[in-house]
Amino acid sequence: MRGNHVKTKYDLVRAFAPWAMVCSVTIWGYSYVVTKIALNVHTDPLILTAGCYIYGALGAAPLIFIKRHELLKKGVLTEAMVMGAALFISKWLQSIGCQYTTAGKNAFITGAYVVIVPFFMRLLFKTRLSAVNMAAAVLALAGIGIISVGSGFGNIQSGDFITFGASVGFALHIALNGHFAKRHDPLILGGMQLVFAAIFSVIACMVTETVPDRQILLPNIQICLIYSGVLGMAAGMILQSFGQKYVAENKAAMILSMESVSGAVFSIICLHDPVTPRFFIGCMVIFAALLLVNIQPKKDHNSR
Repeated sequence: MRGNHVKTKYDLVRAFAPWAMVCSVTIWGYSYVVTKIALNVHTDPLILTAGCYIYGALGAAPLIFIKRHELLKKGVLTEAMVMGAALFISKWLQSIGCQYTTAGKNAFITGAYVVIVPFFMRLLFKTRLSAVNMAAAVLALAGIGIISVGSGFGNIQSGDFITFGASVGFALHIALNGHFAKRHDPLILGGMQLVFAAIFSVIACMVTETVPDRQILLPNIQICLIYSGVLGMAAGMILQSFGQKYVAENKAAMILSMESVSGAVFSIICLHDPVTPRFFIGCMVIFAALLLVNIQPKKDHNSR
């Protein structure tokens, strides 16, 4: 009876895991809108990044305290620090990119990280890189080119290139998270990487002598920071870590790829981002690449 009870509980956890990731990508989708709102009133991208991670670390603090005994496990702090560094750099680049492009383009180009993840998995953990992965990467780059170039190469926005750099950083983070989440508590791993990201953000502000001005205290900016930090970072990252602990890599990537769609939809609805034929075609090409990268042989689908 006890064994059946444990098995049933574990089955429930595994059943909830995909929905936890769906919640995270929905939260992240609206974060693009929130980030653009803050940037539109000339909030410095580094200050915005630091504020998000500080609130995120504060939001995760109670969970870290509850699970503090997990901090003693070998490797957890080192791995959380590496992931925190990747998070900080990626979010900073994403915020800079969003300053110089639309929130919808920022979301779709960022979402290309799903295509890049297999390359990092191959480089870091020696996993197999298939022809499908290569084809998806080419397709994703084509889609980014379609929505970024516009009517000519002179119309390429610098924000698109910077956002692609953020996409590479997030791909590295996802690859590391998928590997490390299997051996650590997701609450500790998700929470501590936010703490380290906040530390790196503050250090970057000190090194670059970037000082927040009074507008950071405005209620609407504080609401943006609280949403991005507590929900987007703390809740979103912990839900992601939890999901990747129990969901197979190909299924996790499929769910995470919906972040770009969520971000584009929220941007169109809330910010009235223009939907030109070129933007629509480019987004569909990128989304096709995201779907393609998740095509796996049957044996891979049944590996868990």
